[in-house]
Amino acid sequence: MKQYGLLLIAVVALGACQVQQRQREDQTRADPALATTELVDIAVVSPEVSTSDRRVLAAAIRAAARNVLINRKHYAVPRDVFVDESAASSNATDAGTIARAAGSDAGLIISLQQWETGDLLPKGRIYAGGTARLVASDGTRVLWERSFRDWTQVAARNVTATNRAEVTRDMLRQVISEVLSNLPPKPRR
Repeated sequence: MKQYGLLLIAVVALGACQVQQRQREDQTRADPALATTELVDIAVVSPEVSTSDRRVLAAAIRAAARNVLINRKHYAVPRDVFVDESAASSNATDAGTIARAAGSDAGLIISLQQWETGDLLPKGRIYAGGTARLVASDGTRVLWERSFRDWTQVAARNVTATNRAEVTRDMLRQVISEVLSNLPPKPRR
């Protein structure tokens, strides 16, 4: 009986010490019309960021998305300033109408709702979550959408107080690259 008591205490203690693993969520949806829609230009709309460092993250998200769309997916992407000025001059507020105002075929909007950096210094990881949507310039159809939550990103190097900002930007670029990885590239002619 004494052995069972010790075993039970060990199991309970071990269970209390275990860290609950986060379940990574990842869902992609593509409108069947995406396969037949000719997309050449994609406007990257100003991201929606629900964290305290909104300005820094929004600029980095937009730059990372532009880089992926141009260099990996081979789309033409108008400059951010042009997209913003087009949106302001036409009073466009959603990704589709902003894309139309900028003369693009679609608008990409990335919403970052989760950016947890509490484990960055001690463990070198962050958790990210949000949604990326590609909206047709007619504003009526979401052509492609990927939702993600609790994506764990591990730093490629040791994180210190002095390199934290740089490592954070690198990790954000990696998250955006992965989010856009299954967006179909522009068809080659």
